[in-house]
This record gives sequence, C-alpha cells and structure tokens, in this order.
Amino acid sequence: MNWPDIAGFGLGSSLLFLLLYAVRKLLGAVDLCVAAHQERLAEREQRASLIAVAQALPDGGLAVQYEQGRLDWLLLKPPPTGTGVFMPLEEPSERRVA
Repeated sequence: MNWPDIAGFGLGSSLLFLLLYAVRKLLGAVDLCVAAHQERLAEREQRASLIAVAQALPDGGLAVQYEQGRLDWLLLKPPPTGTGVFMPLEEPSERRVA
C-alpha cells in the first residue's frame, strides 16, 4: 500500500484535484472573456460620445479630449466649402525651402 491509500485518498481525490484544476482554468478563461467584453463596451461608448460631439459641433468647430494628461482625440469640423475661410497649419515664414 502507498500513502494515499493509507490516508484514505484514492482515485476520487485525483479526480477532485483534476476537477478543481479544470474549474480554475475555466474561471480564468471566463474572466478574460468578461474583460474583453467590458473593453469593447467602453470603446463603443466612447465612439458614441465622439459621434455625438461631432454632430453637435458648429461648422469650423474644434473639440479636444485629454486622458491622463495626454491627447486622446482631436476633432475639427471644417467650415463649409466656398466660405473663403482658410486656416493654414503652419505660417509661411516657418516653411523651410530646401
């Protein structure tokens, strides 16, 4: 006889340990799926808020969002074409000619 038989453990304990191991792995996989689902929902909510901001902007409007001190997104709604408004990105004096 070996010590598991003497202690009262047999095939049942091995199956119990195997079952506990499988449940632990299953819970880890479920946790990953739930985390991915929550991340997807957060991205969907952020996208919906961005669309709402874009629709609420007047022509020529600008919206900026910072997250943790860094630029998260920048949204510029250009003015309608043909208004004669032109906004250059850089000054002509700052351009370098090679």
